[in-house]
Amino acid sequence: MNESTKTKKALRGSLLALFLCIVLLIGTTFAWFTDTASTGVNKIQSGNLKVGLEYKAADGSWKDATNTTLQFQKAADAENEQILWEPGCKYKLPEIRVVNKGNLALKYTMKVTGVEGDQKLNEVIDWTIDGTALADKDGNLAAGSEANPTVSEPMTIQGHMQESAGNEYQNLSIDGISITVYATQDTVESDSF
Repeated sequence: MNESTKTKKALRGSLLALFLCIVLLIGTTFAWFTDTASTGVNKIQSGNLKVGLEYKAADGSWKDATNTTLQFQKAADAENEQILWEPGCKYKLPEIRVVNKGNLALKYTMKVTGVEGDQKLNEVIDWTIDGTALADKDGNLAAGSEANPTVSEPMTIQGHMQESAGNEYQNLSIDGISITVYATQDTVESDSF
């Protein structure tokens, strides 16, 4: 019985080996038809968000205001006088405008930032832009380009020292005032799904 079981196992192993050899032989002689197809996809290019700030120079041209210190304008008969803020005085900056040099539409917020020195003095100066309070100025600009930017309407920022400012505001100074424009992409793009 033991001899018969060994023979059966050997016979099964031989048949399995023979079957595997036949499968391998068929697999090497059998040809599969194959084919491929491909197509090109256009270039993927991300948009460019680039905001700028310009001021109107004395000659009427628009210049880049980045890294420029704008000077308060004086009355026509006071060009040689030093600018000293006193109750009731008003000074304005040259006209400014926001510029979209990127190829994406943007929305922006303008803020007066960087006030250094005596914060108390800033409490009695009312900042306005085109006659309305300058809390934060918001706006939108359509897409432009470096060569052909879109621009906002010109705006004038003015400071007015309140008439109620008393003696406690004498000899105070403010430095580092900046006009900062924060821009984000506007949600008007409609060329995608």
